[in-house]
Amino acid sequence: MCGRYVAASPRAVLEERFQATPRQQDDAGQEPSWNVAPTDVEPVVTLRKGERRLEDFRWGLVPSWSKNMDGGPRMINARAETLMSRRAFQVPMTKRRCLVPADGYYEWLKRTGPDGRPERLPFYFTPADDQGFAFAGLWDVWKSPEGEWVPTFTIITVDANQAVAPIHDRMPAALRREDWDAWLDTDRVDPRRALEVLEHPVPADSMVSWPVGKAVNSVRNNAPQLVVPTEGHAPRQGNLLADVGGGDDD
Repeated sequence: MCGRYVAASPRAVLEERFQATPRQQDDAGQEPSWNVAPTDVEPVVTLRKGERRLEDFRWGLVPSWSKNMDGGPRMINARAETLMSRRAFQVPMTKRRCLVPADGYYEWLKRTGPDGRPERLPFYFTPADDQGFAFAGLWDVWKSPEGEWVPTFTIITVDANQAVAPIHDRMPAALRREDWDAWLDTDRVDPRRALEVLEHPVPADSMVSWPVGKAVNSVRNNAPQLVVPTEGHAPRQGNLLADVGGGDDD
């Protein structure tokens, strides 16, 4: 799954990276965040009239037909295997696919601590080339009783690759650059073809990870220090469990 991620790259950097049309507004968009949490508003990449756009949406999908926004925090993720069988995702999968820029994301290893009690140890995953992830996402727009339009999004998850599997069995569907167009273009690429894109996320050897401090566990904490490796650890590829003492099965 993906319950927290980092979105700290400046808007101008994201516009260049995703070849998105620059906004005309004077404001710079959302503030950098090293601890994005459900219901936060963050940039996503959409395709409208043939142009890629960087738009600020709320994390946690609220279908257009929902009576209220209560379900949003529960739909921060969408399993790739059920995208066409769940009503909430069927229309977005056909008409409203997006990319979610992320510098990296956090995942928690469940294990038994030194005192015999269960604990959750946070890890940070990021691309080795420092170019950020492009998570596959879906979006929708909900209209409040007061007439306010609220755009929301969800991040799609797939089976974990070899870099993530020692920590968790799921991971965000981080797309390869060559698959961005196919995912975004809902006019020319039907859902079945788009689902095939999800079968080939970024390879494990393109990612690095390391354990980080437990300050990230609280959404109140938000600073660059959250992604600093814990003492004695450094970014590395492959199985990290030997470094941290192993984990328990979910």
